[in-house]
Amino acid sequence: MKHIIRILFFTLMLVAAGKSMALSCISTDGSLAQQVNITERVAIPPLAPVGTVVWRSKTFDLEIKCWHENPATSHDDYVFMFMGSAHLGGGLPGGIFDIGDKLEPGLRFEGVDYYCSKEPAQGGCGVNIWMTLAKCTSVPSCLASAKTKKLTFSTFLAVKKQGTPNQEGAVTRPVPLYPLVQFRGFATGSSTTSAGNYTIYANNLDNLQYVGCSSSIQIEPRTIDFQRIPTSIAHAGDTIADKPFTITATKSCSTPYGLTGSFQPISGTLSADNKTLIPATNNSVGIQILTSDTKVPLPFKQEFAITPTNNTDLTYNKNLLARLLWMKDTAKVGEFNAAARLDVYYK
Repeated sequence: MKHIIRILFFTLMLVAAGKSMALSCISTDGSLAQQVNITERVAIPPLAPVGTVVWRSKTFDLEIKCWHENPATSHDDYVFMFMGSAHLGGGLPGGIFDIGDKLEPGLRFEGVDYYCSKEPAQGGCGVNIWMTLAKCTSVPSCLASAKTKKLTFSTFLAVKKQGTPNQEGAVTRPVPLYPLVQFRGFATGSSTTSAGNYTIYANNLDNLQYVGCSSSIQIEPRTIDFQRIPTSIAHAGDTIADKPFTITATKSCSTPYGLTGSFQPISGTLSADNKTLIPATNNSVGIQILTSDTKVPLPFKQEFAITPTNNTDLTYNKNLLARLLWMKDTAKVGEFNAAARLDVYYK
């Protein structure tokens, strides 16, 4: 089960002191850093399975610029996104910033979740973004060979080691700023540069708190059957049928916390606005998920409330509708299916 909270972003300008080494990376807007404030409590079950994502950031769209600073120390190098390490001091051997043994940083990049413990790299753990910088012979040639790349990614924290039954309280060690991800050269993974290495930091890790109970989720029915559909009435945008289903959240205690969720497509493709799931085998129809009271479509891959914040009810029902609608004026005959999973987050 996954967990997430709302976050706020603002730009933070940091100056990295030190000697000029091989590689620098900054945002193309000139900034060196960004800070994520965890402003609300994240409720974490102490026995959540290892690998469970307990907090995930929003998606970053970033254009990064990297170059060699000093031709004397330059060499062929790859640019990596290093997780949980930065030149702030207080790090562990291998360059990992110490927040305790219960959580580890992670990175979602190109549709894949990467965990720090599974991605060892020189100077810590990291993921190759496949931006290569060749050795340069002069300062002008170093600057001229700078490269830029647009990246879409998100960061997360995941369970590395379970707590104890009914444990409550802080999950991590207190730290002022935690480096979620930093852009550095692989071969110079632990080197400090004069221009700096773009870093995304998290603040207020003390809001990650164990709660002594957990929730279970049931969806009924688990499969929506739209049955046979007349093909002679096809008209793009028209509703074919609405089928109700219910998400039931059950808690083992009355500790106040809320649940949110997001529907993630498993098969099929999404419309441009992410509100309609189109079966891979039949693009003449699409499926939307709507709230049963307001009839407003819930975008896929976006959070919605399952239970209220600070909910104390032991059982709570969220009623939704699955809507089948025509995507075209001409129907395609034959069976179709599409699937999505529900990711659930504690708040």
